[in-house]
Amino acid sequence: MARPIRVEFPGAWYHVTDRGNARQEIFRDDHDRQKYLACLEQNLEEFNVRCHAFVLMDNHIHLVLETLEGNLGRLMQRLNTAYTAWFNRHHETCGHLFQGRYKAILVDEETYLQTVGRYVHLNPVRIAAAENTRADEKRQRLRDYIWSSYRGYGRLRGRPEWLTCQEILSAWGGDTARGREKYRDYVEQGILGKAGNPFKDVKEQFVLGGQAFVDWVYETYLCKRKGTAREQPQLIRLRPTMSVSRIASAVAAEYDMDMEALLAARKHTGAARQMLIVLAWEYRDRAKSLRSLADALGGVSVSALGNARVRFMERLKGTPRLRAELERVKARLKSE
Repeated sequence: MARPIRVEFPGAWYHVTDRGNARQEIFRDDHDRQKYLACLEQNLEEFNVRCHAFVLMDNHIHLVLETLEGNLGRLMQRLNTAYTAWFNRHHETCGHLFQGRYKAILVDEETYLQTVGRYVHLNPVRIAAAENTRADEKRQRLRDYIWSSYRGYGRLRGRPEWLTCQEILSAWGGDTARGREKYRDYVEQGILGKAGNPFKDVKEQFVLGGQAFVDWVYETYLCKRKGTAREQPQLIRLRPTMSVSRIASAVAAEYDMDMEALLAARKHTGAARQMLIVLAWEYRDRAKSLRSLADALGGVSVSALGNARVRFMERLKGTPRLRAELERVKARLKSE
């Protein structure tokens, strides 16, 4: 399996998980948990990162973090190194404490922040020990579990100063008594099985968001990225796709042509036809064959598509007007 891609930028939100090496415990007692939170607080301040939710389980942790300076990797390296060094000294052990790299899912906060917060806060009742308990027992366990930010979302007293609750609570009217009560009801509905797993929607192991967010991440941070050979398939699959008919409509509008005539054209000498082929190739579904693309473009040969692309790119180099037309078509496609 390819190694998950890392994308960092100012203002990015992440769901971070870290697990013990070989499933070992990373917290043996409450003293360990207190130390981890102290290390977390120190590094949040040093790296200018906000923590919106957390839960500490015996052998893993969950964090919802917002990086104001695009520096998640530096934060996690420092945090894990500091805690591991302390843990080994305190327990007279040695070696790795955490299992490889931490896992970070880039989150579209506008569409998934609340569901991710609920998922994190429900962790104490998802463990096997709570599986066969009654709903009221689970609810009480959730409220009593002190190594989670959930208690801070329910009341102001005892909330860590470094915990930021406003953004998640904003969907329920903000950090008010009423807002906190509504959020508690929202989370605890999950005990009754009404909370799905938002991470089923994760794309390419690292991004959780609507299609517009995924396209923005790809076009802003990934489309020109060299990456490693193992990352390239993920980047390819993440590219936005568009139907041939949608592209043909935009090209036909730019050149004031009939869309059906543009699609049916067998000759590839015209700029409009070549532009259609170039864009259809760029936004094609990589899971489908090039033969299917050629069929959608009038039943031409695959080699004809390749030749048309080459001619268009040569034409583009010395024709500023053509480049402007291409940019207008792309802008139209993105706005639709």
